[in-house]
Amino acid sequence: MANLLGPLIGGLLTVAIGWRACWWFLVPAAALASWAIWRFVPREIHADETPETGGLRQRVIGAAAVVAALTFVVMIGAFFLAQQYLQKTAGYSALGAAAALTAIAVLVGVGAPVAGRLSDLYGERLTGMLGFAIAGAGLMLLGIPGVPLDGLGALPLLVPFGIGIGLLFVPASRAALNAVSQAKHGRVSSLLSTSRLLGAAVGSGLAGVALTGGVTRANVHAALLVAGAVCLAIGIPASAELSARRQ
Repeated sequence: MANLLGPLIGGLLTVAIGWRACWWFLVPAAALASWAIWRFVPREIHADETPETGGLRQRVIGAAAVVAALTFVVMIGAFFLAQQYLQKTAGYSALGAAAALTAIAVLVGVGAPVAGRLSDLYGERLTGMLGFAIAGAGLMLLGIPGVPLDGLGALPLLVPFGIGIGLLFVPASRAALNAVSQAKHGRVSSLLSTSRLLGAAVGSGLAGVALTGGVTRANVHAALLVAGAVCLAIGIPASAELSARRQ
């Protein structure tokens, strides 16, 4: 949600003060986050009391890293495409484009707790596969030539994409952390965070490549079709490698 709400804050600051305010905003925001960590995160060192699960289960960890990275490739890439299209082709302002995309943030917020419930009941594998299937179907629907990409007509088409993305955060983290002992949670979490950051960089880069011919409706439709195909062809098989529900 922060990745999708951030541009809304940036749009507000840009309109009210100027684009440089977006960078200055990071100073108090980082200070507040640092204080919150110091104040609320407990200092704990967990001993590894289960040597039989001490080693990383490479297959599950690798699959979770791929799922985490691909989630951000698709999410940030699609967001970049939408932001560029709304501003440069549809004529939205920076604030208007960001505000229009907050619907995705709301949908992700709806999907995330559902993902937790599904993972608890049926395991990470099914939840991840379902998330990529729904997100991929939504992207391919948006990629159909002639389908509206802005205005009220586009809002219902964002529902499967937003819900699908919301289903993808929990399975990767849960599967990876369940695959190792508690003493190794920090290392595995750092791997997932790195994967997500790399995915975000790759996603925005690929979106930029897709728009080298211009921010046209046809180029955006084609890029969304490719993103949907990636979800189905790579995301679903990667999710199939996540661990099943632990008894």
